Amino acid sequence: MNDLVHSISPATHTQSNIYQLRRQTIVVPSPYQVQILDVAAGTGKVSQELRQLGFTNIDALDPSGSMLAQARKKNLYNNYICDFLSEYTMPARNAFYDCITTSGGFGLGHIPADALHDLIRLTKKGGYIIIAMREEYIYMSCYNDILEPLMRKLENEQKWQMVQRTVIQEYAFNKTGVLYIFEVS
Repeated sequence: MNDLVHSISPATHTQSNIYQLRRQTIVVPSPYQVQILDVAAGTGKVSQELRQLGFTNIDALDPSGSMLAQARKKNLYNNYICDFLSEYTMPARNAFYDCITTSGGFGLGHIPADALHDLIRLTKKGGYIIIAMREEYIYMSCYNDILEPLMRKLENEQKWQMVQRTVIQEYAFNKTGVLYIFEVS
């Protein structure tokens, strides 16, 4: 099947803080073939947006069973995985996903910086990892001088390549956000 060009970039709806993938052109197979993992999936806002773009093979990973229960009521995901992102998460799915996305998953008390290794582990070579987060979190103690240096280290080790780093005005709660897109090597 021929590759299709789909738009993948951020857009935020300031009232509902929805992160959707649009605009940045990345060549991917038909959206019906793309395997996506939504990390820190919550109630499924990212999946709702992806489904509107034609993507259907979307799994959810979130440590909150109650959040996943809300997403399940909307039938937004193929698989609902109630777990934390760690080296023990889904070992049978190593190098399985074409794209992993997390919107709002990186923040105080949420996904730790060293979980970047696990995002890479779960993504196919040539696949994409898309991280959207509030910019202010980069400077909090859990990420300051840790997150972006680790991103660069992983790039220097040729684990992935940064495709894009974009600052997003009014990302969420009237706060500036930052979007990272990486291609796994």
